[in-house]
Amino acid sequence: MTHHFREFVATQIQPFQLCQSVDRPEERKRKRKREGGRRGEERKRRGRGRGRGRGRGRGEEEEEDEEEEDGERKRKRKRERERERDRGERKRKKEKEKETERKRKRKRRGDTVLLLKQ
Repeated sequence: MTHHFREFVATQIQPFQLCQSVDRPEERKRKRKREGGRRGEERKRRGRGRGRGRGRGRGEEEEEDEEEEDGERKRKRKRERERERDRGERKRKKEKEKETERKRKRKRRGDTVLLLKQ
């Protein structure tokens, strides 16, 4: 379909109708592909973190941002693991102290019993 005819039709029909009725399917597909990059960029800005618009046409600064975010996530996970490990160590240490205290008490009690028997 020629450009002039399309312009003529555009003045006669609403743009929405134009893309549905006049464009041939393969032309529509080509058009969509051409605009796909821009649409992807908009989508990326709008819906971050929902796994959208991750395809081609990715900007340099966005890649860097993503790398920074990945690094941040990695550090966060590492800190969380360290915290968990420390928590576990403290728990074990406390438990060990309790156990030694119990042993001490038992020993003391045993000593007093022996003293009383004598």
